[in-house]
Amino acid sequence: MHFRELTDRYSLDKILRSTRTGSVLRATDSRSGQTVAVKLINVPSPAELVQWAPQFEKLAAALEALRHANLPQLIDSGFSTEGSAFLVMELVEGRTLDLASGPPARLLALLYQALNGLETLARRGIVHHNLSPDNLLLVAGSQPERIKILGLGTAIFRGAIAASPETARFSAPELTAPAPGETADWHADLYSFAYTSCQVLGAAVGPGESPVVQLPFALSLELESSEALRQTLERALRRNPAERPSHQEIRDAFRLALGATPATPAPTEERAAGPKLVLPSPPVYAPAAKAPAAPAAPAVSAASAAPAARTAPPSGALSIPPLPPLPDLSRPAASVPPAAAPTVAAAAPSTPAAADDTGGELLSSIDDDLLNALAPPVAAAAVPAAGGAAAAAAAARSGGSGATVVPFQRRPAAGGAAQGGVSASVAPPPPSPLRQPIVLIGAAVGLVLVLGILYWWASSGATPPPPPAAEAPAPKPPARRPAAEVLAEAQDAYADGAEDRALVAIQSLTAADQSTLPPDGCKALQILQQALSLSAAEHLPDNLARGLKGDVGRLRLAVLTAGQGAAVPDALKPDLERARGLVDLYNQAAAAADRKASIEVLERFAALSQQLPNATDPLGVRDVAAAGLEDEAESLARNGKYQEAVSHLDPLVRNWSNRPGLKAKVEGYQRAQKEEAQQEALLAEIPGIEHRHPDEALDKIRGVTPTPHLAAQFATVRQHLEEQLAQLDGQPPTVVLRDGFLLDYDRGRIVTLSFRVTDDYKVRSVKFMAKPEGGRMRELPLSVNRQFYTVELSPAFHQNGTVEFYVVATDVSGHTGSFGSPDHPQQLKRREGFRRIL
Repeated sequence: MHFRELTDRYSLDKILRSTRTGSVLRATDSRSGQTVAVKLINVPSPAELVQWAPQFEKLAAALEALRHANLPQLIDSGFSTEGSAFLVMELVEGRTLDLASGPPARLLALLYQALNGLETLARRGIVHHNLSPDNLLLVAGSQPERIKILGLGTAIFRGAIAASPETARFSAPELTAPAPGETADWHADLYSFAYTSCQVLGAAVGPGESPVVQLPFALSLELESSEALRQTLERALRRNPAERPSHQEIRDAFRLALGATPATPAPTEERAAGPKLVLPSPPVYAPAAKAPAAPAAPAVSAASAAPAARTAPPSGALSIPPLPPLPDLSRPAASVPPAAAPTVAAAAPSTPAAADDTGGELLSSIDDDLLNALAPPVAAAAVPAAGGAAAAAAAARSGGSGATVVPFQRRPAAGGAAQGGVSASVAPPPPSPLRQPIVLIGAAVGLVLVLGILYWWASSGATPPPPPAAEAPAPKPPARRPAAEVLAEAQDAYADGAEDRALVAIQSLTAADQSTLPPDGCKALQILQQALSLSAAEHLPDNLARGLKGDVGRLRLAVLTAGQGAAVPDALKPDLERARGLVDLYNQAAAAADRKASIEVLERFAALSQQLPNATDPLGVRDVAAAGLEDEAESLARNGKYQEAVSHLDPLVRNWSNRPGLKAKVEGYQRAQKEEAQQEALLAEIPGIEHRHPDEALDKIRGVTPTPHLAAQFATVRQHLEEQLAQLDGQPPTVVLRDGFLLDYDRGRIVTLSFRVTDDYKVRSVKFMAKPEGGRMRELPLSVNRQFYTVELSPAFHQNGTVEFYVVATDVSGHTGSFGSPDHPQQLKRREGFRRIL
């Protein structure tokens, strides 16, 4: 166990909820800036915390890997320094389901979502054991409406924390008063779900081993089959968990209550292992938009419409379809003999399947069976006489339209137990005699209202709104790689000694994939499989030993080999169990890499490195994740967001601090942040001096190495200044000897020479270079008076001999002008004889 200080990462803002079992707080994640919910679970003593910690950590790991629309996303978990367990989840705002109201279709649709979430948990071996209406949150502003299941994790510490009074009555008997040797599993969650459903629907629950459920009379009138729902809820509330229905049976009861045919159950599975079914999309109640009524015409079933004309609601949404057409009163329902009652012969065209975020299960993007049952029936071929009285009753309910819905037939499961239906004795009951006149009167009133609205519509000249645009079909899953390509990859991996990658590659080939291989490919695959099998089984102990020293590739190979049934000596079984846990961590990192979740990859690999120092990365997932974060940080730095770039690398620093070059990158961004502030100040100073002295502005930016974010700005400013200076300083300087100064001198005298230097803009420098006869060229100092540059040559320098010299002037643009040159210097000579004095 690792205890953490919550405030090191999370800024706790506000207590959202507090009970005797724990608290929920609103907080801000300092790493991501995301607003999150922190759930603190109170544990009375450290001993009890230690006792239940492994189970809590297992739950947290499973939840963190789970993505489901009806479950909050887990972000972090652990144990606080105060001795509490905590879960950090996405913050979801809304109201609890016990405050929800509305038509039964809406409430059942919301409960249906909760049932799907519970089944997803059960499939992964997770139990809730804390379900109540108070832990079902109706997400605010979600369209369509969405339920989130809260309260996870508290039940882990049930041995240390008694259930709160608010949720105790929703707990299954095996949780509150278990019989000797009795353990609670996912059946307990179905008990809580049934009790929660009764609470939300306003149903009364009687006491006893087999409680009696009494639905409100008004509710039974609004549902197609309230009896199926009532009986299923009663079964779910039985004391014996084995007598409770499965998730599928409860789902079918909900569908029957809404007038839909139950979905075909999945193949038989062991009930003790939890349900493992392919679910239809959870229905979500979406009230129809208020729009003027269309002209009266017989409604068309969604099943009979052409595929191109159908508008599918969003995945997981259940729209309430139009009411069926009014029954033909001239043809009594009783005139249709039961034996001749027709049934639907062809199923509705199915919509494309879409991948749900529940771990890869395929979920239908629209629940066609449910829509077909709610929509008016369509004409169909004749049905055999097996329909019986139930078919006649369904035909009567349809108003004698010549079509009916086949009543639910339960499918026997293994061992003769009823699976996939409501129960052996539950079937859609015939319509209540009280309901017939109510429906007819309501239909008549509705017809009058429709005719009145049509008359008003026609007289007002309004045009009906255009039909909603059909949604784009769900994207197709990516095509599988060709089998020949996968085989070639496996052969290359085997040749490189990466037997684990080769084994994973060939295991990914299905029978359908292998059937596409040519004969030579099939033979090569068989040879590779045999070679891998023999080699891996023979070297399993060695692979396991080398793997536990850090070679993850060998570790994966050992685990894969053992999983294929290779014999493992008893002495190696503890090491193999440890290897499975380590490989599971690496596989989690690889799965996160497939989802492009770079931070999760680094965190999983860091956890692996803690347990397996010097762990290798055979698939290179950590390098790819780190490179991705570094590229994103570099992109931020190019835009001048240096602090964000440093923060972006924080997960990399935290989980892989010794990555080569990482420290230099972080220090470089921090240094660039300081330099950029100085460079921005310099750029702000340039406009004040560029118009008068562009050369001075150029001098200020000359030698500055701009940050990548400011490089373009500096280049633009430099180009602008150079163009401006070029206009002002287009000509080189001129250098001439001033009038009155001669290039000869008398013996023993100091010689003074003076030059006028001019330029069209500004002279930067003037140099006087001279050498005495037989000496070397050197620079002599000049005195400056405005544009006049004067030099003195002493007798010690000229030595009464000939002096060679030249003068070079340079302007600010780099142009040069000269008087003489190094190749053709000017000459200063001594006069011969005596000068005449006038």
